[in-house]
Amino acid sequence: MIGNIDGVRPGDHFNSYLEMNKKGVHRDAQAGICWRKDTAAESVVLSGGYVDDEDHLTKILYTGHGGRDDSTGRQVAHQKMAMGNKALTINQERGWPVRVIRGVSKKRKRAHHSPYAPSSGYRYDGLFYVADHWSEIGRDGYIIFRYWLVSVDTSQ
Repeated sequence: MIGNIDGVRPGDHFNSYLEMNKKGVHRDAQAGICWRKDTAAESVVLSGGYVDDEDHLTKILYTGHGGRDDSTGRQVAHQKMAMGNKALTINQERGWPVRVIRGVSKKRKRAHHSPYAPSSGYRYDGLFYVADHWSEIGRDGYIIFRYWLVSVDTSQ
């Protein structure tokens, strides 16, 4: 489902992906982008998985998915414009928002550490528009996709 979830408000806290899944906030069991086949993204989780992410509270420079080694956090291959990455571009093309969830930053040395992340679990932080996207060479030397997410409610 694109947009708000009945009964869920920005600031609501979740202890796990399973809890978010049950409430419909982020229906994927572990991926950072929840999307439906051949359509737009529903939600994204910002939790320190990609070192290239930048969190500016109402604006987020979000890194697409793929090509990252889960154990080290290093980008080891180019990302592809497919699946969740493609879905986020559809959000931009259609002007559809995506739900943003911030999670506690991963405890890896190379993880992105957001000053706006919760101290535990996950927090739903509202709807954001995909204002722009592009590809570039990331810190580890591989092509990554970047998404400029801007809060629908800029009064945050």
